[in-house]
Amino acid sequence: MALVATSMGLTHSEAALACALFSGITLMEASNQLGVSLNTCKSQLKAIYIKTDCRSHVDLVKAMFAACVIRGSTLA
Repeated sequence: MALVATSMGLTHSEAALACALFSGITLMEASNQLGVSLNTCKSQLKAIYIKTDCRSHVDLVKAMFAACVIRGSTLA
């Protein structure tokens, strides 16, 4: 998660959400898993999209994968 936060310029909470979504769960499931409201997740996702210049979950996964490959690490 630290790799995602550092390489993508995200906060710890935003990186946690991004990693949860990267694992394939829905925003609602991520909300439950992270113990925050769905509205909080929606706000964080909007901030993630702005910070990463992504427009969709697919774009976000691609950006996360690229960050992983470039750094030669895993996202876990």
